[in-house]
Amino acid sequence: MFRTLFLALPIALCNPASGQSLCDSLNAFFQWNSSGAPTVDFQNWSDSPDPLTTSYLWNFGDGSFSTMKNPAHTFAPGTYAVCLTVQWANCSSSFCDSVTVGLDACAGLSAFFTSWSPQPLTVEFF
Repeated sequence: MFRTLFLALPIALCNPASGQSLCDSLNAFFQWNSSGAPTVDFQNWSDSPDPLTTSYLWNFGDGSFSTMKNPAHTFAPGTYAVCLTVQWANCSSSFCDSVTVGLDACAGLSAFFTSWSPQPLTVEFF
């Protein structure tokens, strides 16, 4: 006859050797790429003591949220404050970045040329 014994051990959140909390190694960070499209791909580069038990909460700044590790999100044109909060054990870390989608970078730009030469002026744009 075999018996199985399960032990619930608390996670030590402090490293006695260094005196630092394991929470110090939890760092939220992401990068994003839109390629000019309204759908943005987010790449999560967060550090965690245990990625398998880490949870993710994305706030896209437009009222939408996600708990995926590396989500994609479709935005209306505009600029949004996107925030990622990572949680592990009793620790959390957040990172926010400004994401601009679908706005013409050249909007509002204009050029005006005047030639004061008696000869014709040729202008080339590349």
